[in-house]
Amino acid sequence: MKKLFVTATNTDIGKSYSCEKLLEKFTDRGYRVGYFKPFETGVDTYPIDGTNLLKIAKKLNREFDFDIDEVVPYQFKLSASVYVAKKDIKIDFSILEQQIKKFEKTCDILIIEGAE
Repeated sequence: MKKLFVTATNTDIGKSYSCEKLLEKFTDRGYRVGYFKPFETGVDTYPIDGTNLLKIAKKLNREFDFDIDEVVPYQFKLSASVYVAKKDIKIDFSILEQQIKKFEKTCDILIIEGAE
């Protein structure tokens, strides 16, 4: 499985839009796609960007049958950088590695969206 990391500074800069277009383009070229957003900030009831992109990934690749908590494992209420939004929560990077391993079985290309 190939992994493509999409990142940029600031919010509303086009990271999620770019991920959507990459998912569509790789699907058009015959690849099974997946999506992963390890962190999402500004989450009130559910991660909006992660949920939207997960729906697209599932539509494009029926094998990518994961729930939002697997695709966005760290969700923070504060709309700020992850470093600030996480407060005292310790990030366990082994959880992120485990999720990526789960995705490997279902996709050829995994689009990973970074957070500013």
